[in-house]
Amino acid sequence: FHIGKGEKQYVDCCTEEQFNEIKKLDLSTPHLQAARELFLFQCYTGLAYSDLASFDYANCVEKEDGKMFYHAKRTKTDTDFDFQLLSPAVEILEKYDFSLPKISNQKYNDYLKVIGQMVGVERLHSHMGRATAATLFLSKGMSINIVARVLGHTTLRQTTRYARTLSKDVQSAFDALEGKM
Repeated sequence: FHIGKGEKQYVDCCTEEQFNEIKKLDLSTPHLQAARELFLFQCYTGLAYSDLASFDYANCVEKEDGKMFYHAKRTKTDTDFDFQLLSPAVEILEKYDFSLPKISNQKYNDYLKVIGQMVGVERLHSHMGRATAATLFLSKGMSINIVARVLGHTTLRQTTRYARTLSKDVQSAFDALEGKM
């Protein structure tokens, strides 16, 4: 019996449109609200579920400009990672008095499947938050070596499995070349 590692070229992620649909969802059920907010927090930070579950606001440091930075070691690999808490992530933390809700991985994924059905994302699961973060970070201009550091990867090869080159990014790259060649 053999399970091959890394046979899949990419890790599943949400498109920017799907991400925005998840953000806009009007959820009245508290456990679905919490799951959606945890998923969005993953999309804003790139945290894996295990690191999300062990997130501790005490690891945040405020810089002179008021920006908050988080530093920790990955639960899975004991590798350092850091990121800036974007304002939407801080808003989620404020809602929960800086202590994120705790949901088991199984229940969290069950809730995400329901949310995914609401927005047309088949098999929405927790790891898609991490992959969505990586794809959005790259799409918005963050360099791959910085994304690797944020995700706690030790090689760029690991990070490229999360990196999608979006059609709009290809178009933008060619728009920037227009008239320069």
